[in-house]
Amino acid sequence: MTARTNSVAIPHVERMLASRSGEWILISCDCPIGEDHTYAEWVARFSAPGVTAS
Repeated sequence: MTARTNSVAIPHVERMLASRSGEWILISCDCPIGEDHTYAEWVARFSAPGVTAS
């Protein structure tokens, strides 16, 4: 994933790993990242300092 953040939302997916099956769950997303990412990557980029993804 690159360090850029888009000002225009580009459709992409947020990936989450299912704890039971171990398979990736893909959720439609239109956040400013503009490329496929995980929730942890989103938190690292947009959350307040000291907030972590669990």
